[in-house]
Amino acid sequence: GITWVGLLYYFWGCLLAVIAILLSPNGAVASIPVLLAALSAPSFLTTTPNQRLFMLGVSYRRQAMHNICSALLFAAVPVLATALAAASLSGWSPERATSTGLIAALFCMRLGWRGLFHVSELSTCFSYRHIFPFLIFLGLVALLPLPSAMAYGILASTLAAAGLVGVFLRVKRMQESSLAEELRQLHELPELDEETPLLRME
Repeated sequence: GITWVGLLYYFWGCLLAVIAILLSPNGAVASIPVLLAALSAPSFLTTTPNQRLFMLGVSYRRQAMHNICSALLFAAVPVLATALAAASLSGWSPERATSTGLIAALFCMRLGWRGLFHVSELSTCFSYRHIFPFLIFLGLVALLPLPSAMAYGILASTLAAAGLVGVFLRVKRMQESSLAEELRQLHELPELDEETPLLRME
């Protein structure tokens, strides 16, 4: 059955979005709840591209695209909708608008970091060698608040633009042949041709 822990997990991102908005009255932007709302909200139904699904007819590229769509539909949309609702009900202010914009921008980065840092779709963890400077940057933003809502707005715009570029690069690099070869080398799997899958979904 459903437990309180389960409900907390399912609505974790939405709860943090509400906290971020309510803690962003005039003169303050709640950086830490904003970061956590965007970067830790569960996306559900994601899986590392694998040969088992390939054998069922789901191409490696489709599996990778599914992960993007899941994060967008099950994490970004609910959290942003909750942030917009919370800001509308509690009263809009420049800081609350900025917090909402930052959540959206960080979701763009969440979807695009693999493209920006050239991290494989098959990697199940962060490539710290590439992303560690970015994590330090986010930590500084959280611990050393910027002087004004306008500064946060500039930051949000920059992160959103970078994230969208990353999404473009990520999708562009999703080549079926390269994903299949990388998976084969990673797990020392036999090479499969196009006729191998039991079902083919185009």
